[in-house]
Amino acid sequence: MRTLEDRIQYTLDKIRPYLVREGGDITIDRYDYKTGILYVKMVGACQGCALATSDISDSIEALVMQEVPEVTGVRLAGKEADYAFRSFQQQLRHSHTIKEQQEEEKKTK
Repeated sequence: MRTLEDRIQYTLDKIRPYLVREGGDITIDRYDYKTGILYVKMVGACQGCALATSDISDSIEALVMQEVPEVTGVRLAGKEADYAFRSFQQQLRHSHTIKEQQEEEKKTK
């Protein structure tokens, strides 16, 4: 019988080709046996990506929880989670600025 870590790795291996195609990858950081939360790190091009948090919550988490019932959630580990969130906030602010610039351009035409 495969261990919990083996089953998690097997499931991540199903996702891995899509991440590698984009220049990234995913690794296990740790598993909290009390809460069932799996902490992962995104590496390569995925590291620090503003979409890493949504990639995990929208797809990776669902697949892992479906295939490994002991896992109750998947989260980015440590500083990477903070960085991804800050990067996403910066993109939101930047896109708002772009929208404002476009509105200003429309007014001047």
